[in-house]
Amino acid sequence: MTPKQRIHLQAELWPRACATQKWNPKDREKKLEVIGKILGREISSSNEIEGNKEFDAVKRELGFLADNLTATVETIEPERGRARRLREKIRDQKKCLGLYHPNPDGYVQTIIYDKFGAHGWGTTIEDLSDTPGPLGADGKHRPSELEQLVMTLAGAIDKKRRAAGHTVHVMLTRAGVECWCAGCKPKGMRRMPMAGGGESDLAGEAEYLEMAKAAIEAGPESSDPY
Repeated sequence: MTPKQRIHLQAELWPRACATQKWNPKDREKKLEVIGKILGREISSSNEIEGNKEFDAVKRELGFLADNLTATVETIEPERGRARRLREKIRDQKKCLGLYHPNPDGYVQTIIYDKFGAHGWGTTIEDLSDTPGPLGADGKHRPSELEQLVMTLAGAIDKKRRAAGHTVHVMLTRAGVECWCAGCKPKGMRRMPMAGGGESDLAGEAEYLEMAKAAIEAGPESSDPY
């Protein structure tokens, strides 16, 4: 469970469920009992929620307990939650890009048009899908549109970061993005499954280096649009 998920659970999901069910939100034993039933095992701490799959299950059930439809839709249709996280990632990447380019919005818009021109100029990340692409010769799905954009931006940003002489930590902190590099990441960090297989960090050095490498290996599609 990430720090953001932990805050969301403690500050929003659990208190709202308690308000509807008339429970005491400070009753730790009750909270562990409820979450344990959702996970199908006893837990001694909510930190034992493992990864996005389990967190989404807890979010869904607590949303039902709070009569909160919005909180449950993403977890009934998991691809919505994954797409939201990828869009958040892209927004963070744009913040980083702003350190090295005067018009990050136009930069990203150009990439979107170059890669997904069939959608037309003016397409935004909200219009892109996280549906896995077609199967490749290796039997694996190609990355989704959102994943392709994340990878392409990671490659472009990494080149600009290196040219500026910045470490990933410096780049993320200057951009106001949460840094999960080796020195900053909390213990127990989990990774987010990608639609086409594999996994990616939500933020941090491992992700940028891995995605940048993949983007560079992808060839011309990853070229700098400006």
